[in-house]
Amino acid sequence: MSRFIDTSPLDIGERASQWITTEAVRYESDIAKRVIEIPAGFETDLASIPRSFMGLIPVNGKHRNAAIVHDYLYVIKPDWCSRSLADSVFLEAMQVLGESRLRRAAMYAAVRVGGWVYWNRCSI
Repeated sequence: MSRFIDTSPLDIGERASQWITTEAVRYESDIAKRVIEIPAGFETDLASIPRSFMGLIPVNGKHRNAAIVHDYLYVIKPDWCSRSLADSVFLEAMQVLGESRLRRAAMYAAVRVGGWVYWNRCSI
């Protein structure tokens, strides 16, 4: 059963949209068939929401830890993980966290349509 083993308190970074994990986040994914561990000190912007949608979908909400896992997979790009798998793990993790079906669908659709830009830009 998919679950968060640990969730992470966050610290504010130097930039307005920068957050830093202060403890490890561990997520056990049925879809990825593994535990994904994000180390303390990982920098994230949480959910990358276009300004026009920020009133509908907050950057920092129930989906926060799912967004951290998703950002980590996009930045690290483990050899076992495709962009499609990272997006599916994001959807799975949002469901685990109890995010509403409508918000999950909207956020998943957004990463499927526009995530390729960030996926191609990210590197470790």
